[in-house]
Amino acid sequence: MFISEALAQTEAAAEALPEGSGMRLLVQFALIFGIFYLVLIRPQTKRAKEHKKRINAVVIGDKVICGGIFGKITKIINDYEVELEVSEGVRIKMLKDLISEVNPDIIPMAPANTDKKEKANPNSKAEKLKTAFTKK
Repeated sequence: MFISEALAQTEAAAEALPEGSGMRLLVQFALIFGIFYLVLIRPQTKRAKEHKKRINAVVIGDKVICGGIFGKITKIINDYEVELEVSEGVRIKMLKDLISEVNPDIIPMAPANTDKKEKANPNSKAEKLKTAFTKK
């Protein structure tokens, strides 16, 4: 009894739809895609192009952040590798694509303090562990 009423309702609902509803659905999907393109896709591709341009324009002496490591470019090896000086005399090779920031405002690159030798704090946890393992 209920099934025949339900079928009758669906047929009536199908007849009530306007003939251009398929076109209406396509217009809605196109509108949603257009909004996504303007809000998400276009700005992201623009940012990616600017970042690629900045990476390709690095020169020796630029300060960069590369994979979370602060450093100064000392040598451009090839199109996809650079050599970074992360501390005085410490150089590492990194991929150019890993450079996240070129010439950042804040870089904690203090010169190495070679004239003063820091004394180990005997009360620090690291020193206590070191002495505990060396006593054995």
